[in-house]
Amino acid sequence: MNSYGTEALAFLVQIGFGLFLLAFLLRLLLQLLGADFYNPLSQLLVRMTHPVLRPIRRLLPAVGRVDTASVIVLLILQSLEILILAALRGAVPNVPGLLVLAIGQLLALTITIYYVLLLIRVVLSFMPASGVGNPVIDIVYELTRPVLLPLQRVIPPTGMFDWSVLAAFVLLGLARILIVAPLLDVGRALA
Repeated sequence: MNSYGTEALAFLVQIGFGLFLLAFLLRLLLQLLGADFYNPLSQLLVRMTHPVLRPIRRLLPAVGRVDTASVIVLLILQSLEILILAALRGAVPNVPGLLVLAIGQLLALTITIYYVLLLIRVVLSFMPASGVGNPVIDIVYELTRPVLLPLQRVIPPTGMFDWSVLAAFVLLGLARILIVAPLLDVGRALA
């Protein structure tokens, strides 16, 4: 297969795995943060992911609020994506490097999700309260509240502007630089 075909196939692999990773990661985050289970978006994620998680939960019970089955599925999916993409490029990473890369990429995806959620929250703050009761807006607020509340205690809003969102963007950027980038570098070195 020529390089264009390989790149096209890699793109399709990334899209396919990305959608599954997003669904399982959002479900894990919603569960960790105790989001409204009856929200239609939560229900959709549960219906999509439950057939995969149900048999794994029989073997791996949750540890506190952490759904170990979701964590294992996320690690497996991310590792499979890395393996397939590496194979398309003619390489095969070893297990330690693969696991470190998978953890790093899952953390990067989590940070990206929070970037997007915070950006949506900023945009929503400039709109009238007509979206109150909207299931998607409710989920955005439920997912961002635990990140913003500790920051709002330290940095109270001034006027119409909530500086805690800016602080959250800065902290997420620092996490990407100081945690995710070194993890990915170690993973590549081990692979």
